[in-house]
Amino acid sequence: MSHGASAHFYADDGQLYVNSLAADTDDAINCLQVCVAAVEQWMKSNRLRLNPLKTQLIWLGSQQQLDKVTTTDIQLVNASIHPVSAV
Repeated sequence: MSHGASAHFYADDGQLYVNSLAADTDDAINCLQVCVAAVEQWMKSNRLRLNPLKTQLIWLGSQQQLDKVTTTDIQLVNASIHPVSAV
């Protein structure tokens, strides 16, 4: 995708992926926010709605790298998204 994220879509389900170092968490979050905003805008223009209640975030990496991620909730689609341990 043009925002630096990779995507996978199937029917009405979509997944966005951003690869970054633990030290670049803020850049990864910014990338996700910009990309999700673009997806939401596209959906609105096609009379669709992105459901923030079904939006999930998971950080993947070694335990050592995950311990370096200090970000808690992030703002996506006008909702505060809390990272989960399984999706």
